[in-house]
Amino acid sequence: MQKYGGTSLENPDAIKRVARRIVDTRDKGIGVVVVVSAMGNTTDQLIAMAEIISSQPQARELDVLLSTGELQSATLMAMALHSLGCAAVSLSGGQAGILTDSRHRGAKISTVKAGRILTELQLGKVVIVAGFQGINENTEITTLERGGSDTTAVAIAAGISAERCEIYTDVSGIHTADPRMVKGTRRLKKIGFDVKSLSHIIPIIIGKEKTALEFGSYLFKNGIFAQPIRYPTVPHNEARIRLSITAMLTKNHITNSLSVFESAKKKFRL
Repeated sequence: MQKYGGTSLENPDAIKRVARRIVDTRDKGIGVVVVVSAMGNTTDQLIAMAEIISSQPQARELDVLLSTGELQSATLMAMALHSLGCAAVSLSGGQAGILTDSRHRGAKISTVKAGRILTELQLGKVVIVAGFQGINENTEITTLERGGSDTTAVAIAAGISAERCEIYTDVSGIHTADPRMVKGTRRLKKIGFDVKSLSHIIPIIIGKEKTALEFGSYLFKNGIFAQPIRYPTVPHNEARIRLSITAMLTKNHITNSLSVFESAKKKFRL
């Protein structure tokens, strides 16, 4: 199992580089399933377009729209593999058997029915799965929380009993915060089984974008990664922000981090 994020697939040349890596793995006699994210900032672009059309886009329609970003990556990757003489097939989350609960914009995976994936592998194909998405019991398209392509890869790896799940990224390892956004982060040499990855969308509405960025910076300095995301359901003339709070925490850090978060809200009067 291999998973590639949006920055690894941001343009056609990047996709071709990843395709060559996949072929190198397959040429070693290893069956390969690949989960892909949307290219670059495609998801944010799609949200922005939805906001232009409607100030309050319906969650169902947003899920259908946002799922196309990963489908684009999956189909282009399959084409790149075909051009290298490698048999491949692209699958949507639903086609790959990713079943979720009924929630839109933040669904949870309930099970993986991996029959189609295993059949394609037996036919000698590389299977490219669009991450971040699945279908519910009514066959409606759903999307997972941000970062859901990683979740997709792990779920499929478990569903097909893969020997390993490799998540490729453009940083050198697991850091205390996103090194592209925060200076002075530390790379963790190892993490224990008690480490909890907490990734939540916390709908804090902040009147001014500058305040939101200052709020996020305050959290960064205190060990909490907070990524400002444009809130998709507010009027365009209001500079409101939704914060995605992500932290890699041990049990001993959870209480302290919650305290930091509460003090930040008081400091910025939220």
